[in-house]
Amino acid sequence: VIGALSMAGMPPLIGFYGKFMAYKVACDLGLPALALLSVIASLIALGYYVRAVHLIFFGESKVTVEKGESILNLFPITTLAIMCVVAGLFPDQLFRLTELVAKQILAGV
Repeated sequence: VIGALSMAGMPPLIGFYGKFMAYKVACDLGLPALALLSVIASLIALGYYVRAVHLIFFGESKVTVEKGESILNLFPITTLAIMCVVAGLFPDQLFRLTELVAKQILAGV
């Protein structure tokens, strides 16, 4: 659910900041129609994400699931969900880190 909301660009998740920067750049370049089209596409995608989440949690199951899943199966998805929330709450630190890494990579080019 958190991943879907992040991909839809819901604040305060990290997907919001990526989409916001893309919209801002489009407007700064004098392309507000492109920014508006991107917002509309994001809203359409959000509709699909909401539908998928609704089917997952409230839809009728056609598959039987074995009980007794290992807690290790939850670790990766829980870690990624926490990272989405933390990166969304503290985006400046993430942007500084990625800028530093990008400068180091491009210095060798």
